[in-house]
Amino acid sequence: MDDIEIKAYQEQISNLNRLVVELQRDLYNQKQNIEILENDIIDLDNQMYKDYRFFFEQSPNILIILDQFGKIKNLNESALSFLSKKKYIILESSFRSFLDQIVFSEYTTQFRNFIKDEKRQSIMFYFLQLKNKTSFTLTLKKLHDKKTDQSRLIIGVIHPYDESDSQNSNYLSHIVIDQLKDGVIITNEKAEILKVNNAFTEITGYSTSEALGQTPRLLKSGRHSMDFYKKIWYDIEHHGWWSGEIWNKRKNGEVFPEWLQVNRVIEPVTKRIFFTSIFSDISERKKHQLELDRLAHYDTLTGLVNRHFLQISLSNLLEKSEKKNSKNGILFLDLDHFKQINDIYGHHEGDLLLQEAAQRILATVRTNDIVARVGGDEFIIVLSRIQSEEFVSKIGNSLVKELRKPFFINNNEHIIGASIGIAISPLHGTQIGELMSRADSAMYRAKKSGRNQVSVFRPEDEKFIKEKDTFKNILLKTINNPLKRKLEVYYQPIINIEDSSLYSLEALLRIEDENGNFVNPEEIISIAESEGLITELGEIIFEEICKFYSQNIKNNYKIVPIAINISILQLIKETFIESYNDIALKYDLDINNFNFEITETSAMENLENLQSTINNLCNLGSKIYLDDFGTGYASLSQLHNLPVNVVKIDKSFTFRIDEDQQARNMVKSMIYMAHGINCKVVIEGVETKKSFEWLKSIEADYVQGYYFSKPLKVEEIREKFLLK
Repeated sequence: MDDIEIKAYQEQISNLNRLVVELQRDLYNQKQNIEILENDIIDLDNQMYKDYRFFFEQSPNILIILDQFGKIKNLNESALSFLSKKKYIILESSFRSFLDQIVFSEYTTQFRNFIKDEKRQSIMFYFLQLKNKTSFTLTLKKLHDKKTDQSRLIIGVIHPYDESDSQNSNYLSHIVIDQLKDGVIITNEKAEILKVNNAFTEITGYSTSEALGQTPRLLKSGRHSMDFYKKIWYDIEHHGWWSGEIWNKRKNGEVFPEWLQVNRVIEPVTKRIFFTSIFSDISERKKHQLELDRLAHYDTLTGLVNRHFLQISLSNLLEKSEKKNSKNGILFLDLDHFKQINDIYGHHEGDLLLQEAAQRILATVRTNDIVARVGGDEFIIVLSRIQSEEFVSKIGNSLVKELRKPFFINNNEHIIGASIGIAISPLHGTQIGELMSRADSAMYRAKKSGRNQVSVFRPEDEKFIKEKDTFKNILLKTINNPLKRKLEVYYQPIINIEDSSLYSLEALLRIEDENGNFVNPEEIISIAESEGLITELGEIIFEEICKFYSQNIKNNYKIVPIAINISILQLIKETFIESYNDIALKYDLDINNFNFEITETSAMENLENLQSTINNLCNLGSKIYLDDFGTGYASLSQLHNLPVNVVKIDKSFTFRIDEDQQARNMVKSMIYMAHGINCKVVIEGVETKKSFEWLKSIEADYVQGYYFSKPLKVEEIREKFLLK
């Protein structure tokens, strides 16, 4: 290599060295820059950490950090304030330890499930509660480590519960809808089902998945016409809602009645239309209503229509007859000597005879005629569109003939008969009360004329009607003119048979006519019931009794309970107890100072309707007396179902006990029967010492009658029995 080549080579080496030096210098400078940048990043991270920590600490939101075991790893100032504990106490404590016992278990279970479920990233707990009863919601979200992609920490946001909060309210709304006992359907404007609740599934049999996306036509029963549905949608479009009874079909094909209400709902922001339907299955209610209708319209013993349904049917018939100028016959039928069957053979045999009599009556009249049982042994037959009075009389005589034939019951032969009164519309009247009254008065004449015959109303029968009108006027004056009323309450003592001490008093109505003569109280009560005045009369009588009782207290007389006779028509009114309570309170008295008497016949005929009121009276401390025991239709099973405390054996039995062994046997049997169902016994009509001594020997409880005292005026009863 010559000198020139060597020199050139050395220059290249020298240049390379300079380049290396420059590269080293640049690398150093770059390293310095990187160090500066790294320091800047560290400073920035530190600042961001400080900022985030500041934001965490000072956030108005209540924040906590939990580990996967539920222990509190960190929390901010708001959380410290919310939990009301020092930070060193809270850290590393399990969050559930701060919860009230009522939510502790549910929270623990749900938290564990949340941790186990790797796919689930968040959970919300509604209506949690601290031990101090503070309510709140809690939202938990898993925090992921980007390097390991694992969730080791969980951030929680606590929101104190506010009933007005929309999120909580929405959740509560869902809970309420799902737990409603009524079915709920929510649809869009196309009637596509968006939501149903649990009751929908229970009632219809369709699951939620089967219903969503369908329309309510899914439940269509096929029982309604298109016009029916058009009317529904017309009301919804024009009024925004519709409600009523509709028949729908369950998944199993069963058709059922429901009460449905449909509302149109307009979402205020988007103006979208939704429809909500709320319905309830009324199958049982319909069955119950049918049974109530049957009880309300039909006599339970004979299956004939009752007085209430008779009046409805007769009213409709008379209205149609007036338009068509047609005639109708009303027959008032009363069985002759029926009471003797009950007295001698017992009420069960009497009931069987009534059932047989009802069948004979039905077999005698036409299928379109009305036959009703309106009393113990009283029947009304309505013959529609008759051609003549003779036709009605012919039917009446046929009935007398059929009912005169022997009744064979329990191997016993009974011959009774019937008395029938006839009124013709419009000849004898056009109003129900008028026709019934005139048929009744004609029947009364048939009874007076020897029974077992038919009488058509005659003008002279008006005397009986006028007598009733007189009683009605006396009643109206008694009710409407307090200052002029001639009403008094007499009192008859009921005596404890063991020591002859005063047990109680029975209040008895006395009303005078214009001549100062007492009117038969049974007539007054009967008219008050038929004219719808019994409630007013009963309250007037009760107020007089309360005055008497209150004055006895003030004047230091002996205090004993007072027994009050009550009509069934009073007891079946829902306001009966409330009204009598109000009257008693007016005189600073309690209703348990009074006992209530109801007759056996009326009680047994109206057992279903009386049960609730009588139970309530007993719960208030009053006692129930069953009056006229032995003359009605009670059976042991019926008496067992009625909360009767005392039975009163009718005086028709007592009058014969001095001389008649059979009468004594009957009275003794009735006493034992009453005692067998834990009832005390009052024997009415005791008039002799012999009767009293015999009754005492067979362990009767109480007696009432002229042997001790007749009914007395207020001052007489005080002087003879209430002086201390």
